[in-house]
Amino acid sequence: MEADSGRQTGRVERRLDLRNQLVSSLDGFRTTLGSFRGVHRDSLMTNSFFLASNTVTMGVSGFVFWIVAARLFHPDAVGLATTVITAAGLISFVGQCGFNTTFVAVLPTTTETNVIMNTGTLVTFCAAGLVAAGYAGVVPVFAPRLEFLRSDMWYFLAFVLFTGFIAVNSVTDSVFIAFRSAKYNLFIDGFIQGVIKLLFLVAVVSMGAIGIFLSYGAGAFIAVAVSLGLMARLFGYRPRFRLTLRPMAGVLHYSAVNYVANILTFVPTFLVPLLILSGLGAASVGFFYVSLQVVTMLYGAEGALALSLFAEGSQRDANVRRLAIRTGVALVGVIVPGIAVMAGGSAVILGVFGPTYRQRATALLVVLAIGAIPVALNLWTTCLLRLKRQLGAVVMTSAIFAAGVCVPAAWWRHRPLVWVGVAWLIGYALSGLAGVLALKYLPRTRESSTAET
Repeated sequence: MEADSGRQTGRVERRLDLRNQLVSSLDGFRTTLGSFRGVHRDSLMTNSFFLASNTVTMGVSGFVFWIVAARLFHPDAVGLATTVITAAGLISFVGQCGFNTTFVAVLPTTTETNVIMNTGTLVTFCAAGLVAAGYAGVVPVFAPRLEFLRSDMWYFLAFVLFTGFIAVNSVTDSVFIAFRSAKYNLFIDGFIQGVIKLLFLVAVVSMGAIGIFLSYGAGAFIAVAVSLGLMARLFGYRPRFRLTLRPMAGVLHYSAVNYVANILTFVPTFLVPLLILSGLGAASVGFFYVSLQVVTMLYGAEGALALSLFAEGSQRDANVRRLAIRTGVALVGVIVPGIAVMAGGSAVILGVFGPTYRQRATALLVVLAIGAIPVALNLWTTCLLRLKRQLGAVVMTSAIFAAGVCVPAAWWRHRPLVWVGVAWLIGYALSGLAGVLALKYLPRTRESSTAET
């Protein structure tokens, strides 16, 4: 009897233990689900997630793009193509005239949404096209290897038009960010653009360096077409090919100052490949560009958080201090594992491109990965300076970054490629520290014009 009673008691206890474990597991699942729903409702984290996912997806597609290019094209062709694509990237930033930043700051509160979007996209396309035409006509004088840009009319037109579409694609991305719809950037840039670039790349192998650029530009063209269609459907956007400057009067100063700051920020991206080309040759430009594309996946995740901070801080009644603290904590969470993966796996990652890339660029990638620390500081402080409308400080920190990278890179242009990475790190570190000092000591100078437009 006692034995039967003991066995029955044991069975009851085991059933109770099993029930308790099930209840505990269910409670844990509910807690996790509740946390997920909380994050889902948090627009800062949601937009950061989609922007970071877009950056990672674009990084992966770019990674695959350059792997295919490295396998199909001669290193000299890859080096020349990266010089042209880098120039197109800088020109596109010049052509944006600050609208990429202004759209995020102004569209959430303006009553002239359609007019501002039309004016911004049209100005961007025309400005980028004009600058691209000037670049293609003048730069080959100083870099004869780029003579093909002006020697063939079709190549010239393709460079001008595709550079314009690259610029417009960036400002349309800002529209989705402003309206807290960054998930569409993932769809457009992360997937559609990446697939188009790869398809075109395989089809233009015989065209050399210009073929790589045409693949890149074709992706941007398709992305713009899809973006305009979605903007019309989601936000009631009505494309008009006309300039209307009246509603822009209140934000012209904000756009102009950010325009100057953006140009300064992209000067190193434009100038450093030319310095490498003159000091170490075309192949080294390719090694540098591939390393930069790889580490951009880490930089881009940091940039996604900073951009979400800017978008959320631009909304009405935003608690900027609370947003800044949360973003800072999230940046730390991105930096630590990111550096470990990039630096620790640099040889393996570059080995995918080929043994030459592993031999020549591993040390550079390690330095660029460590640079994620000053990059995060630079992005975070610049975003807060823009939200506080400390526009003079934004220009100052951008100038410090440009000088901090370009001066040592020019001085070390005949040294091993890793020294370019050191120059990159120096520029970001100096700029980030200057931003911290500006936030602490300079007064807030918020312009009501941007908030009331």
